Amino acid sequence: MAKLYIRIDDSLYERLEQRALGAGLSISDLVRPLLEDAAAQGGTYIYTAHDEILALLIEVYALIATGMADRYPETLRRGTAHGQDMLRHRGLLAAVAAPQDYRSGNVEAGEGGR
Repeated sequence: MAKLYIRIDDSLYERLEQRALGAGLSISDLVRPLLEDAAAQGGTYIYTAHDEILALLIEVYALIATGMADRYPETLRRGTAHGQDMLRHRGLLAAVAAPQDYRSGNVEAGEGGR
């Protein structure tokens, strides 16, 4: 088996050591699955601490959208379409047909906002 040597801050090493100890693992056994995920063929996703923030934001969006759906369906539809456009622009949502101006009201959120 190959060996990998990396330099990390002492504080990071101590945190990894404590976490591994708590899980009854060596540090190598603790981080090996993370390295395997990072090297996965065709993989594009690696879990980060930002995922927890993203999950919270998605939950907040779901609550707001649910509250708006009956009272302001047009605003919800346009806002959703605009959000999808922003995600597409950043490469976080698959591109579809040519973009439309979300302010025009001619956007179908159920069809990807375009």
